[in-house]
Amino acid sequence: MAYEEAHSDIIIAIEEPEVYQHPSKQRLLYEALKNIAQDFNKQTGIRVQILYATHSHLFLQLQDAEAIRVCRRDPKQDGRPVQIVSTSLEECAKAAAAASKKGEPNVKLFTMGLHTFTPEIAEGFFSKACVLVEGVSDRVVLLAYYMQKDLNPLSHGVYIASTEGKTKMDKPIIVFEQFGVPCFYLFDNDSQLKASAQRTTYNRMLQRLGGVTEE
Repeated sequence: MAYEEAHSDIIIAIEEPEVYQHPSKQRLLYEALKNIAQDFNKQTGIRVQILYATHSHLFLQLQDAEAIRVCRRDPKQDGRPVQIVSTSLEECAKAAAAASKKGEPNVKLFTMGLHTFTPEIAEGFFSKACVLVEGVSDRVVLLAYYMQKDLNPLSHGVYIASTEGKTKMDKPIIVFEQFGVPCFYLFDNDSQLKASAQRTTYNRMLQRLGGVTEE
């Protein structure tokens, strides 16, 4: 006998599955957990749902954004209750379309561009605030400024990450903002005489994401 639909559920809760695992094993374990929860067993009719809490960016795959929940304490509220924030690739694509002004949201196109959201950038999920810069040299400048002030950004929960180029900055900004992660970003507007049409388009898009309406 084969079941056509799930008849019972097993819920497995795991706290920090990354503990004692090397990075390569973390990636492998993520894939294994995803495969287990992908479908139900047609022989038994059992469906498995897996819930895990993690502090590892290797257990966050933005292609599966609908399955991610970001839990953060809100210091502005009495008792510091935990806020649970979720989003979807569709909502992210809508935000991207609004910022770029290029017509209707394209979820497939947005998803294809998520390779720009590197593991280094994903560490921003676990910070109080994430600062995105264009390149490594920009990051070094900010770190040097902190050193001159005898401050450590990490001790304040501030994470600084390079997006390796202005054209790769928009998707991390959108994803962080959709998940409620405080995100700040620093980029060069370039000279109007030197900026190409494509670069100017990105400038405008990043400005709109930052709430700058006037070009």
